[in-house]
Amino acid sequence: MKSKGKLALSSIAAVAFISPLLLHSFLGIGISPILTNSMKPYAAAGDIFITKNAVASDLKVGDIISVDSKLFGGFYAHRITAINTSNGLLNITTKGDANSSPEATPFISSKNYLVPRNVLRIPLIGRPLVYLTSKPGRSLGYSFLILANVLALFAFIFRVKKVMATRSEEIYKSLYLEEKAKHEVQRSANFGKRGYINNEVSNSNQEVMI
Repeated sequence: MKSKGKLALSSIAAVAFISPLLLHSFLGIGISPILTNSMKPYAAAGDIFITKNAVASDLKVGDIISVDSKLFGGFYAHRITAINTSNGLLNITTKGDANSSPEATPFISSKNYLVPRNVLRIPLIGRPLVYLTSKPGRSLGYSFLILANVLALFAFIFRVKKVMATRSEEIYKSLYLEEKAKHEVQRSANFGKRGYINNEVSNSNQEVMI
């Protein structure tokens, strides 16, 4: 029963981990967590956007897109305020609803590039992620990481000791059986030798009696 329970939990964890990857790979559906309040009042820190890839040429002013920016050090989700074309490329200007001005550098994209566009907002579900990006959250995360590594190390040492003990027991048992087999062979040989001697003595006695 325990093994079945562990298998079920492992299966659920695997599905939970793989499903977002499959959705993103085959359907272009992704998750964009909101870590700041730059999109208030539409969205607040702790909400998440469900996104679906859209061809850049289909985007329009007012859409909310997730943009990968070196300036922000990752993805951010802001609303499109302007789209201009230059040398066959799209210059997409975005701005957070709560910000006073748009991003200084527009997002430059080819017309066929796939851009994650917001299709659904789910409130509050991303709160744990927001906490983990804060200083106390990072400290807590590092603490859990260190604890997990220590526990993994102890589990590994325990496993090694258990394996070594099992192997030692198997070696001892093998040697014992080997010695026992040798003893049985020697015993059989001695028994056969004694039988031969007894037969010889018996034959000699019979000859004397005759």
